This record gives sequence, C-alpha cells and structure tokens, in this order.
Amino acid sequence: MQVRYVAMSCLVTLAAVFTVSAFSKLRGRSAYDAFVAATGRLAPVGWLPAGPIAALVLGAELVVAVLLPVLPVAGLALAAVLLAAFCAGILGALRRGVRAPCRCFGSSDTPLRRRHAARAAALAAVALVGAVAAGPASGQDLITGARPEAVALAVGAATVLALLTFTLDDIVDLFAPRPVPARSVTVTKGSPDVRAGHRDRSPRTAHSG
Repeated sequence: MQVRYVAMSCLVTLAAVFTVSAFSKLRGRSAYDAFVAATGRLAPVGWLPAGPIAALVLGAELVVAVLLPVLPVAGLALAAVLLAAFCAGILGALRRGVRAPCRCFGSSDTPLRRRHAARAAALAAVALVGAVAAGPASGQDLITGARPEAVALAVGAATVLALLTFTLDDIVDLFAPRPVPARSVTVTKGSPDVRAGHRDRSPRTAHSG
C-alpha cells in the first residue's frame, strides 16, 4: 500500500473514533452529565472543576474531528497530543487507585483498566504514523488521483480498527475466563457419608455409656 493510503487509513480511523467519542457524550443531557462526573473522578485533586475540564476535552475532540479531513497533519498532531494526554491521565488515575469508568465513548460502565491507557497509546501511535505518511498533503491531495480499490481497502482497514477501538471492553469480556460456580453437595439419608458418620459415632457412644 502506498504512503498516501496509509495516511488515509489513519485519518479515517481517527476521524471515526473522535466523532463517535464526541457525539456519544452529546447524545443527551444524562450522557454529558455522566461524562462530567467521570471527569471529576479521574482528574487529579486541585485541578480545575470537572465542568471546564470536560468541556475542554469535548471541544478538543470536536476540533480534531473537523480538522482531520481539512488539514490532516494539524488534525493528526492534535489527535496525538490529546491521546497522549488521555493515556497519561488514565495511568495517573490508576496509580491513585481510581477505578471509575472513563466514559470514553459515552455509556461504558467498565471500570478503568490499563488496557484503556494502552488503547489511547495505540491510537496516538496511529496518529503519528498518519502525520508522517500524510506529510504536507491536504485532505484533497490524498484523495485526488487515488485508485478506488486502494481507497476501499484503506477505508475497510480503518473501519476494522475503529470497531476494535469501540468494542475493546466487549471483546475482552467475551474471552475473559468465567469463574467456576461452587458445587453444592446434597447428602441423602442412605449415602455412604451418613452411614460412615453413624459408624464413627457408635463406638464413642458405647464407650461413653
């Protein structure tokens, strides 16, 4: 795959991720309030109140989603910085013992895990690779003269990456080992255990008499 298609794939992946992330928080008042509350739990003590931090994060996500198709390098650079900040914030929260859901895509109730920091770091790497591959090209430059089959392949790869990003917690839960339920033992009157118990008690009873 040529460099332009690598850049295109990175652009589509991050555009999908940031668009879904932003609008999942804006789909209703309850969703946004949950995001603000989660931000307050994850932010270090002494920082700005949760409301301004949440608004800043949401605004940055919307800016990235708008910049990516217009000014790819600027959008990818901002995405890399924002994702690196997310990764650092998640690791810092984990060190403080915070396990509150991050609400990265709105409605997730999964407690914070290291895999969420790894996801942010992986997406930051995608942004950096895309920025290097795009170079000074604009979004229009990447599309002009592109072969349709190569574009379809790049978009398909980006779609898979975006879906893996959205469903990370579901995939981990699907393959996580399930706890084995404790087996209850029912003892019947005629079972060997009961008969053995009677035999064990009978000599002691005779001796005590």
